Amino acid sequence: MTEFQRLVFSCYLAYWVDDDFWFVAVDEVVAGIPGVTAEQVNIVVAFLVSVDRLNASTTGGGHRFDFQVDGDDVDDGTTLIPLHRRVLKYYIAYGTRYQGCDVNSVAAGLGIDLGQARMAVNSLCMEGSSTR
Repeated sequence: MTEFQRLVFSCYLAYWVDDDFWFVAVDEVVAGIPGVTAEQVNIVVAFLVSVDRLNASTTGGGHRFDFQVDGDDVDDGTTLIPLHRRVLKYYIAYGTRYQGCDVNSVAAGLGIDLGQARMAVNSLCMEGSSTR
């Protein structure tokens, strides 16, 4: 992906971290990226849909990133508690390929207490190691 495509995609990821069911209109993405036009964003969105990175609303109400991190997608069928789910989604959206995220960044990005972030990360790490 180009840098601009990544930038547009990151806007959709940011909405996904907050709410899985939110379809984002192109106008909202344009408003979040200074100096871009709706036409430029529409071209990128069409590409992202064509490579299955975004899903389009069947009613034309926008697009969204759709990646499930709960229920049937967890190996043992357990359901994540809301805080763990938010932290995991933040890591998926903002972690780098090799380094992940700093716990301080997670806490700040989600607007939660650092202790809560550490507890959630530790719990997720223990859950991941116990399913291997």
